[in-house]
Amino acid sequence: MPFYFLDVVEETWLQRNSRDVTVLVIASLVAIAAIVGFIMWRKKKNKQL
Repeated sequence: MPFYFLDVVEETWLQRNSRDVTVLVIASLVAIAAIVGFIMWRKKKNKQL
């Protein structure tokens, strides 16, 4: 009895979850940009006072 599934290459974790990883990376970049923008806005606001 031949094994038909032996030639199937198993996917890596990154290949299986590439869309989730992409979404998490984009969300983290947006969060970092928001934090940096908030800090810059506070510094600018404090200088005006």
